[in-house]
Amino acid sequence: GTLRLDGRRVDPRQTRDSRTVGRIRPRDFSGLSGGFSGRYQRNRDLAIGLSLLRTFRAPGIEELFSEGPHLAAYAYEVGNGSLDSERGLGLELSLDYDRPQGHIHLALFRNRIDGYIFPKNTGQYSLRRADLLLYRTVGEKALMHGAEVTFYWHPVNNVEAGGTFGYVRGVLANRNDGNIPRLPPLQGRLN
Repeated sequence: GTLRLDGRRVDPRQTRDSRTVGRIRPRDFSGLSGGFSGRYQRNRDLAIGLSLLRTFRAPGIEELFSEGPHLAAYAYEVGNGSLDSERGLGLELSLDYDRPQGHIHLALFRNRIDGYIFPKNTGQYSLRRADLLLYRTVGEKALMHGAEVTFYWHPVNNVEAGGTFGYVRGVLANRNDGNIPRLPPLQGRLN
């Protein structure tokens, strides 16, 4: 098992009130991260692992105090000076299958996050940039689950294949299990 204490101080150049962001002031964040894991070697080829994780992530200065266009996302993003940290609990089950020809690793996971930080579409256009929708940074309860598989295989000489595929589904608990925005659901790569 592991345990880590994280801390972050966000110290803007000036302290002031903002009509959109809220109070801009120094903020201090701290929290524990850690995990416990175990592995059972079923036989020579197959191993089963289980991990329990606790995570902590403090918001960044841009999530707290930004106010401006994010042109790559076609959004006008506004921070939230009263955000709290993200705190999560996760569970992961893994299977490893090893043979002389190669290996396959499969992981299934489920994470519950309190205060998941993301820019939420308000459905309104920005008063400063009327061509961009207004996104306000929020922290909400979220649930993510998914799978990842990694493999490398060489069945005969001079023939080999490998790759990684991952799927994640994320929902926001406070919004009738609506999807987490900007979360790529399926990713893959073949070598």
